[in-house]
Amino acid sequence: MKDKSEVEIVDLVLKLREKLVRARCQHLPVKEETLQRVSLYIDTVIGSLPEDLQTVLHHP
Repeated sequence: MKDKSEVEIVDLVLKLREKLVRARCQHLPVKEETLQRVSLYIDTVIGSLPEDLQTVLHHP
């Protein structure tokens, strides 16, 4: 992630969130463990961003 710009990282977070929501809402055949891992990864990525972006991305 270090070689990515903040814009690319935010874009990744938003896309992953969208896919996560779609998988859960449409009951796609994805293991719950996988969904939890993706959610944890999203939180980890958000934690690597500056505080102002963290604040924006943590709001639902």
